[in-house]
Amino acid sequence: MQYIYDKKINGKRLAVTTDPYNWIILYGSAKQSDRTFQKKAHHSYYSNFESMLICLYKRLLRYNLKSLNIEELLKALEESYALVEKMALDISEKMGVQYGCK
Repeated sequence: MQYIYDKKINGKRLAVTTDPYNWIILYGSAKQSDRTFQKKAHHSYYSNFESMLICLYKRLLRYNLKSLNIEELLKALEESYALVEKMALDISEKMGVQYGCK
C-alpha cells in the first residue's frame, strides 16, 4: 500500500492513503511492521479531504488533551492544529506533484 503521508507520533503511527472513492486514515502502533500495521491499524474512511482533516483534528485533540487545565488545553489545541496543518500541506504538495498541480 502506498501512503501519501506516514508519520510516527508519541509511539503511534498515522498514515493517509486513498482508494478511488475515499481518503483513508490508518492509526495504530508505531512498533508494528508495515504488513501488520496495514492489517491491525484502525481504518477511517472519508469521502472528502475537508471532512478527513476535521475528524483528524478532533481525534488528535482528544489524544493530546491531558487535563482540562487552560494551559494544557491551549497546548493540545496548538499541537493538534500544527500537526494537521503540516499534514495538509505535505499532502497537497505531494498530490500536486503526482497529478499535475491541481
